[in-house]
Amino acid sequence: FRLLVKDESMVKKDEIDNIRKTSRKLYATQTDIEVPVSLEFRRLLLASGNGAHPAKTAKNYPNFEQIRDKDGYKNVLYTNMIEEGTLTQLIPTLRKVFDEKIVNQFSEQQLVRGTSLRVVAHEENHPFRRFRDTPLEELKASVNGIKAIIESGQFAEEDINAVLLTEIGAALYGRSKMVEARMHSDTNTQTGLEGYYKGDTIFMNYLIENGGLVINDKGQVIEVDFKLLKENSIKFADYLEKAREGEQQITIPKIYEDFNNERVWDNFRVLNTSEV
Repeated sequence: FRLLVKDESMVKKDEIDNIRKTSRKLYATQTDIEVPVSLEFRRLLLASGNGAHPAKTAKNYPNFEQIRDKDGYKNVLYTNMIEEGTLTQLIPTLRKVFDEKIVNQFSEQQLVRGTSLRVVAHEENHPFRRFRDTPLEELKASVNGIKAIIESGQFAEEDINAVLLTEIGAALYGRSKMVEARMHSDTNTQTGLEGYYKGDTIFMNYLIENGGLVINDKGQVIEVDFKLLKENSIKFADYLEKAREGEQQITIPKIYEDFNNERVWDNFRVLNTSEV
C-alpha cells in the first residue's frame, strides 16, 4: 500500500522525452513494440505491506512484463525519497570517502538533480535488453541509463558528472546498508538489497580495474576522474550487452567470476553505516 500526492521534479518533460528517445534508439530491438508510457513525480507519504522495505525511489506499474510490453506502463518517481536520500545518505557518504573538493564541485541541488536524472534513466531502460539475472538487470538499467544521458546530447557536463557521482554514492551507501543488515542478521533487508548490491560490487570492480576511481598509495579510493568514469561507464554498458548476447566469449558466469569480488569495498574508507 502506498499513499502518494502529486509533486514537481527538477527534471523537465523534454529532458525525460529525450532520455526515453535516446534509450529506445540505443537499445530497442525490432521486437520491442512502442507502447504508451508515462512518468510521474509523486511525494510518497506512506508505504506498507510486502515490498515496501527497503524504501525505494521509484516504482513501475503494472508489475508484469507481459502487460508492460504489450499495453504500456507508468513509472512513478518518489521526489521526497530522492531528495532525502541524496541529502542525508549519498552526500554524507561521499564526503567520508572522497576529498572535499570532489563533492564541493556541486551544490546540493545539483546532486539532487543528478540523482533524479539517474533514476529516470534507470527506469526508462528496464524494458530494453532484459537480463533474467536480477543483479545484472538492475546494473544494466543503471549503466544503459547513464549512457543514454551522455549520448542524448542534451545535458551539460556538470549534469553528467552529478549523475556519475551519485551513482557511486548510491553504491557506497548500499554497501553500508548491506553491512548493517548482515551485522543484525536482517535477512529481509539483505534480500531487498541483494540485486542492487551484487551489481554495484561488479561495477566498482570494473571501474577500479579499468579507470575512473583514483587510488592512493595505501590502496584507498580518494578521487574521481570524471573523464575516465564517463568513458568506462559507456564501455561497461557495451560490455554487458556483449555478455547478454554471448559475444566474444563474454558470458554472464565470467562477469561474476571476474568482477563479483566483495574485497573491492576494502578500497573505500566507508564500510558500514556507523562510519557515515
